[in-house]
Amino acid sequence: MKEIKTVFFAMKKRYGYMRIGTELRRRGINISNSTTARYMKELGLFVSIKKP
Repeated sequence: MKEIKTVFFAMKKRYGYMRIGTELRRRGINISNSTTARYMKELGLFVSIKKP
């Protein structure tokens, strides 16, 4: 969960669960997108910029 928060704030709240999951796997942390989404919901993290 700490790494999710680190990536989320490093990317200025623009990365959603799919991109954060991909970034964590690139860093060597094995986590699925659904688990990333669940942890982000528990932490109250959401993307501040919506797609048009």
